[in-house]
Amino acid sequence: MLEEVDFRKEAVNMEAFQRYIEAMGFDRQAKSPFVYQHCSTKRVLTMERLYGVPLTDLDSIRSLVPDPELTLVTALNVWFGSLISCESFHADVHAGNLWLLRDGRVGFIDFGMFKT
Repeated sequence: MLEEVDFRKEAVNMEAFQRYIEAMGFDRQAKSPFVYQHCSTKRVLTMERLYGVPLTDLDSIRSLVPDPELTLVTALNVWFGSLISCESFHADVHAGNLWLLRDGRVGFIDFGMFKT
């Protein structure tokens, strides 16, 4: 539980996930927040703000994309791909930690629980 609140580890997890997204060519479909390392510590995590709506808000999702089901499939494909392509994976994926961003990409947030 203490590892989940160590923001240095969370920052490392976020950056690793973003590298995976870029390496696999998912950067047009998914995103994790950029970490401002120079402003982050074990107790403070400073990161890019993502603008969007949680995947639980179907009405808002419909206002941003024509096919909400495709958005969910994209999120699952990106996450499942990380299970086989990465040394560790986002272990707290649920609709509250997945956002549909205003630009149509899926935003992954809350990287405190990452498993190897």
